[in-house]
This record gives sequence, structure tokens and C-alpha cells, in this order.
Amino acid sequence: MVTIEGLLDKDLICQQHAHTQDADEEVEKESSEEEDFDHDEIILGNATDVIISVAKCLGNEFAPYLTKLGPKLVTYLGPEHPKSDKIMIIGCLSEVMNACPIAIQYYFDDYFKIILKHATTSDGQMNRNCSYALGILADKAPERFLPHLGSAMMAVKMMYDASDAEDAKENCLASLCRIIEKFYEHIP
Repeated sequence: MVTIEGLLDKDLICQQHAHTQDADEEVEKESSEEEDFDHDEIILGNATDVIISVAKCLGNEFAPYLTKLGPKLVTYLGPEHPKSDKIMIIGCLSEVMNACPIAIQYYFDDYFKIILKHATTSDGQMNRNCSYALGILADKAPERFLPHLGSAMMAVKMMYDASDAEDAKENCLASLCRIIEKFYEHIP
């Protein structure tokens, strides 16, 4: 996991960019900014895929790794990062929580706030991942989820209404089904 930490910190050689002051290279540098973004996005996507795969293999034994990786992943939710990073990170954390449910007891409050913060968009990919995350939390941590039942159901409804993408709407419905299945006695 040391390599994954290095990738998330952007410390590895493949992530280092040569910075020069030569005027001729400034034009080339400007045209390569988009390539750098694509390169960074590919690396982040591959790193999150590895994290998800390891979490699925280790199950609850992944929790100690999440204590190191979690803070590094959350930095990608900052305002300086593109929406694509945020979508990947929320999706990654959702899959990790699904595979390693013991981690939910430590991260529930922070993760729930992150989900609700990002559940206010019309972006289908973001809404797909946020609604999936709410379904995971309802399913894997019902006792922690119950006090948030109303706000979670409202968030899912808002994401469903705001999304045009069918896969986002399907995830919203699936999330709602998980919530209703777990909490049918608490729904009027």
C-alpha cells in the first residue's frame, strides 16, 4: 500500500513534472496541462481501483489501511480538484465501506456529511455514487443510519429528481429500496 500512498500524494516519479523557465517551453507547457490532467485522472482511477480490489479481498482486515489512505483520499474532495476526482473518491469510499463494514463505525459521521454535501448536484455520475453510498450506509450500519433516515431519504429524492441519467435514477431507487427494507417500521 506504500505505492498507493505515494500515488495519492503525487510523490512518485511518474507524477513529477519538469518545470522550466524557457520561453519556448512555456507554450508547450500550456498545451500539456490538459494531458497532465488526463494523466492524473488515469493514475487516480487506477489507484482507487486497486484500493477497492484490496478492500474486497481483505474485508474488515482492510480497516488499518483505510486509516492511512482515508485522509489522502479525502484531500481529492477539496475545491481545487475537478468533479471527476470527487466522483471517483466517493465511489471508491462507498465500495470500501461495502467491503469493510467495520470501518463505517469510525467514519460514519464524516462520510455521511461528505455524501450529503455532494448530493446537491444534477450530475448523474455524482448522484449515482452518492445514492449508492447512502444505500451502503443504511444496509451496513442501520443503527448509525436511523437518526439520519429523514435527511437521507430527502437527499435520495432530490438526487432522483435532479438526475437525467438513467443509471443515477436506478441507483436512487435501489438506495431507497435498501433504506425501506431496513427501516420499513420507521417510515410513516
